[in-house]
Amino acid sequence: MYIASYVQPKLSFPFEGEINPHADIAERHSMDWVRHFDLLKTSSAFKKFDAGKFWLFSAMAYPTISQEDLLLTSDWMGWLFIQDDHFDESRVGRQTRRMQSYVEAALSHLRQPRLATVREDGALLASLSELWQRLRIRMDTDLAARFIMSFESYTTGCLWELENRAYGYIPTENEYIAIRRDTSGFRPCALMIEMTMGESLPPLAREHPIVRRMQDLTNDVLSWTNDLFSVEKEAKRKDIHNLVIILHHNNNMTLQEAIDTVAMRIDNAVQQFIELETALPIFTPETNTLVTRYVAGLKSWMSANLAWSIMTGRYGRAQTQADDAQDADLDTAAG
Repeated sequence: MYIASYVQPKLSFPFEGEINPHADIAERHSMDWVRHFDLLKTSSAFKKFDAGKFWLFSAMAYPTISQEDLLLTSDWMGWLFIQDDHFDESRVGRQTRRMQSYVEAALSHLRQPRLATVREDGALLASLSELWQRLRIRMDTDLAARFIMSFESYTTGCLWELENRAYGYIPTENEYIAIRRDTSGFRPCALMIEMTMGESLPPLAREHPIVRRMQDLTNDVLSWTNDLFSVEKEAKRKDIHNLVIILHHNNNMTLQEAIDTVAMRIDNAVQQFIELETALPIFTPETNTLVTRYVAGLKSWMSANLAWSIMTGRYGRAQTQADDAQDADLDTAAG
């Protein structure tokens, strides 16, 4: 897919960004954890992962959490991006049945936890099993169940994209926006905001229409910001799953018009978020405190995603070669 020259809009969000004081420890731990599970097979894969700076993303998205929680969220972030690359870029990721088998195995590990090994289950499932052991300790029963549901929605969305690529289907704008909220991977990460608060949002608060809308707006800001930064990478892979590319293709816009439209929508979503924050209902004092902390977590995610997108090497020209995405061993995992 040909990409014409374009000007990247300068985005800015009115949210203060911070970095977790344990970020340096997370950086060292992240690479050690990936090596332990043999998730990266080649020197180019290690360089790609290192350039991604996923530990930094986590340190900015969760700036106030403990060192233990930061190592956990950082490992999750790195694992999620490695898996995402397999769905999007690798040769294995183009094999629908194989990826369906992998998804079923992954969900089985979450629903019926058991010890997994790299030798018997493959690197991705073994590392997921270890992550889930650490996550479940920090979650109550309800939060764990919601996490599994969010992960299932994420993988269902990934399989939807995989089938679209296989059959050459180009989704409509509305289809894409709805499912992008799942494929972004933010839903399970948002639950980690609750996990690291030490107490989940009560149902009355988390199901309130304003809180749910603020979650969706945050998800849209994250997804569309990612689409702006990754448009060149995805266009070179001929991957249609990018809001810029869909607007360009379906709405007969020039590439620059599509980019400017997405940037405008991001600005509008941020403004809506700010306005909704002033309209949040009054709960009990304890619940108000939790909601305030949760909304602060959503803001941290938006500012972190923008800052990380500028600093990471993930979307540079050197990262656009799909052949480098042979990082983890799915042979045993997918059967």
